[in-house]
Amino acid sequence: MKARLLTPLLIFNLAAGPVLAANAAAKADAAQNTPTRSLSLDAFVGQVQSGNDAYVSSNKKDEGLGLAVDEWKLLARPQLIGGAEYQDDQRLTNAPKFQGTQTKTKNYNLGLHQTFDFGLDATLTYRYTDVNIIGVDPALFPTPQFIMASPVLQLEQSLLRNFFGNQVTANRNAAEATAKGKKLSEEFNLIQMRSDAENAYWRLVLARKLVIASKGNMVRAERVNSWFSKRSQMQLSDNSDALQGQAVYSTRKIELQYADDEERAAARAFNTMRGSGEETGPEQLDELSYQTI
Repeated sequence: MKARLLTPLLIFNLAAGPVLAANAAAKADAAQNTPTRSLSLDAFVGQVQSGNDAYVSSNKKDEGLGLAVDEWKLLARPQLIGGAEYQDDQRLTNAPKFQGTQTKTKNYNLGLHQTFDFGLDATLTYRYTDVNIIGVDPALFPTPQFIMASPVLQLEQSLLRNFFGNQVTANRNAAEATAKGKKLSEEFNLIQMRSDAENAYWRLVLARKLVIASKGNMVRAERVNSWFSKRSQMQLSDNSDALQGQAVYSTRKIELQYADDEERAAARAFNTMRGSGEETGPEQLDELSYQTI
């Protein structure tokens, strides 16, 4: 009868024990194994922003996209254009004395081109052409070498698709929307990586808390198991109570192993996020308080 009355008390103690055990173990662990460094959440995020290659690359890309957001404005701005061409024609001619045996031509042009909002394409260039005809008869061709230079204005206005600049406006709007979309996508990637960094930080904090609580539960379960074993040996309780104590002890042992594995995994993810190859996180981290949540 006494053994049956003690069983509910045991279950109550095991249920309420983790909180007390975690606090006691935390104080003991802090006193015996004081970390050498303290790392806050903001400092950790700063390490991720500077040490994580993916974050650095995404941040550089975001800066570049920020510069390209206004690129669509260049579609309706003046453009400086230029070109050069050299031609050496040595083909056989029907009248060598008049057409020569070789013709050298040099072409140069420099000017401005602009597409206006209402669809007009305007090009103003200055063209320079130098022609030298070799092998002609001076009597038939007294000036075998001559130069032509003149400004050229060219205007083109679409009367259908780009009438009143509809195509120009559509292209500008499409370029602006594309640039803004790419920048917003990269900004989302940065936010997502910062969120992943915070998750990795708090995961390690909770994993360490779980280890402390599991160690406390392990100690309590071991004491209870020993107590039930002694009572069973003295025939003061049923053998089922001793088996129950062993089962609780085995469960707490498995929980501690799981907590240790989770802490190692969280530490690896923590260090990988900030670009470190360490297996453990020795820093003292912030406490997860109700205010933080």
